[in-house]
Formats: sequence, C-alpha cells, structure tokens
Amino acid sequence: MSRTAYRSLFASLLSVCVVLSATGCGGSDTSSPANTTPTPSPSSGPTATPTPTPTPNVPQTREVVTNFAAGLDRWDGDFADLPANYDLPTYETDFRLSVLPAPLDTTRQSALIQSHNRSDDLFMFVRRRVDGLAPNTLYEITFDVAFASNAPTASVGVGGGPGASVYVRGGATTARPGVTVVDGYLRPDFDPGNQAQPGRDGANLGITGIPGEEFVYQLKQLAGAAPRLVQTDAQGQLWLFVGFDSGFEGKSVLYLTQIRARLIPR
Repeated sequence: MSRTAYRSLFASLLSVCVVLSATGCGGSDTSSPANTTPTPSPSSGPTATPTPTPTPNVPQTREVVTNFAAGLDRWDGDFADLPANYDLPTYETDFRLSVLPAPLDTTRQSALIQSHNRSDDLFMFVRRRVDGLAPNTLYEITFDVAFASNAPTASVGVGGGPGASVYVRGGATTARPGVTVVDGYLRPDFDPGNQAQPGRDGANLGITGIPGEEFVYQLKQLAGAAPRLVQTDAQGQLWLFVGFDSGFEGKSVLYLTQIRARLIPR
C-alpha cells in the first residue's frame, strides 16, 4: 500500500473515533450515573456489649431505734449476779411493757425493768438481735438511751446511793448475751463490766441518778459507744444490750423510753 493510501486510511479511522466519542465512547451528561454507593468495609461480626463492672457490696451504716410505742420490738430482759434458784418475790425481778408512771405522761408506753438487789450486786439488762448486716464485718456501735428514774443522785442507801450507784451499760456481742451458773449464782456469759468499770463488751454510759432531792420520776438520756468494734457472724447478725448494774442494795424500777443504736461498718 502506498504512503498516500495509508494517510487516507488513518484519516478515516480518526473520523470514526471522533464520531464514537461524541456518542458515548468517552461518557457524556446523558450517560447513566456512576454507582456512588460506598463499598462496605469488611466486618468481623456484631460488636459485643461491654460487661459492666460490678458495684462492690459496700456495708451501710444502720440505725436501730425502739421507742416501745408499738411493743417491745424484740427486746427481752434477763438478770444476773443473783442466786441461780432465787426467790422471785424476794428479788422482785420483772421486765414487761408498761405505761410511764405519774407525773410523767401515763399514756406513753415504755419497757419496765426492775429488781431488788439483795446480793450486794445485781445486773439487769435487755438484749436484741440485729439482722441484715454485712457478714463477718466489724461495726462501731454508739448508743443513745432514754429512761425514767426516780432516784436522786444525792440520795444515800445501803451499799451505795439508789441514783449514784446504779450504772447504765451499753454494748454488743457477736453471740447472744445471756447468763450461766457459776458457783450457784447466775453470772453474765459476756463481759458487760462491773458497776463503774467498763468491760470488754460493755461501756459505762453513766448513772441513773436525777437532779434534786425528791423521789419523783424524771426522764433522763445518756449516750456513749461500745468499748470495741464488734464483728457480725456469718449470717450478718450481732446482739445489742442495754443494762443497769446496781451497787445499791435496794429496789430499782426503771422505765426505758427509747434505745437508739447506730452501727457503723469499719
């Protein structure tokens, strides 16, 4: 083929390409739009929900308050430091629900506790179990105890004054505080202290004595703390006690109007 023929063929092919380009070979405004959907990235599966960090079971402070308006609220009474076979009419021990004596509000309920000390020393006390605490945990325990007494602090009596020689106890134990027979006498099976001296389990909150000289019932309030931290048992239980330790060799009749205990985990 001559050079002239080649030139003619090349010119023809060029004309065809221009025509095809105008009709869509290179794309135009009338062409179908390009697929703009993004290509999804590879997925390794559904995202796992993070496991929440468990909240620690932190022991909480607890208050036990009894005002005896609705009953004894699981408090019960006991007596120690007297003969195991003591004669009830002689020692006159009693614990029960009672209204306050005159001149106080005689419609108000209280817990009466009484005894006649004929053995030089007599301990009467009330106790109550507290449930629902943290198991095997140490607690600090404080007390507010309100009661009615008719014994003036300045009064005198055999063995000691009926107001100045009757001491108020507050404390707690892991096991139930009770009494046991030792040499023919009922003795506490815990250590509440002895009269003015505190014990391992009990603090001396004060005395039952009231101001003035008249043997007329007045309300009195005392506060204090147990002498040591007390541990709950495996069920989260411990026992509270409030008592009256008498060095006065005579009859004491007291009316508990409120016991408030605050248990603080440590």
